[in-house]
Amino acid sequence: MKLRTLRPLFFGMTTLPEGRVFVTDEQHGRDLLRNGFVEEHAGKEEPELTLSNVSMAPPSGLTSASLAGTNPTASTTAPAFKAKHKGGGKWIVVDAEDKQVGAFTGNQDEAKAEVARLAAGGEPAADKE
Repeated sequence: MKLRTLRPLFFGMTTLPEGRVFVTDEQHGRDLLRNGFVEEHAGKEEPELTLSNVSMAPPSGLTSASLAGTNPTASTTAPAFKAKHKGGGKWIVVDAEDKQVGAFTGNQDEAKAEVARLAAGGEPAADKE
């Protein structure tokens, strides 16, 4: 589908200013027409870009994950355990549902150590009787 931009359009890692001609597939073209970004073009002008010769990969391998310094394959789930302040200088360990795990109470540093121990597969502290 041959189209002309009605407003600046980011297409294939390139910004096309108003009035530029390009070619895209039918589904993408219909979506752009429906949103008022382009108009159909029947002229003899050669298109600046076509969908088949456009790279959708960012230049130099940059991705949002690489810019954020994150691993895109890393799990984005909440940690299984975290330290929680209960007041009066006392800390406990809670699970992902914010329920206390075991009978541990201590200061902030001790709670962080307990979280690391539990995350490594340790058993929760038993009730002291």
